[in-house]
Amino acid sequence: MVLLLPFSPVPCPRPKITMRNGFATAYYPSKYKDFKKNVSKYIRTNFTYIKYDVPVKITYTFILPRPKYLQRKKDSSNRIEHAKKPDLDNLIKSINDILEDSEVLSNDSIVYSIDAIKYIAAKGEDPSILITIEEKSNE
Repeated sequence: MVLLLPFSPVPCPRPKITMRNGFATAYYPSKYKDFKKNVSKYIRTNFTYIKYDVPVKITYTFILPRPKYLQRKKDSSNRIEHAKKPDLDNLIKSINDILEDSEVLSNDSIVYSIDAIKYIAAKGEDPSILITIEEKSNE
């Protein structure tokens, strides 16, 4: 299964902690919650329903927005490997959570292999997330 999501990747942040009525309560920032809700809704409405409950291998390609300082004529117009924040593992975690919430994966623990890369978008390219899910072959 191949999923192309036309969203700018958002990493999974650490939960924030607040005290309410003498109890500690954890919550995620609204930017992350809105991202999860919008992407889950997009997956449910635009892709045929498949729920994986067998071991899977997932390949991620994250295309991050191109910053303004790389828009000059002398800068490469191709994709550029991204080696700064956001961390790749936090991007993966956010998408794994979304795949579980949208019921593509029965649980994110069934993922036995991950291959991931992040790029800065080419000139004129929109940010996106490409996900390929493969079932484990019975060999």
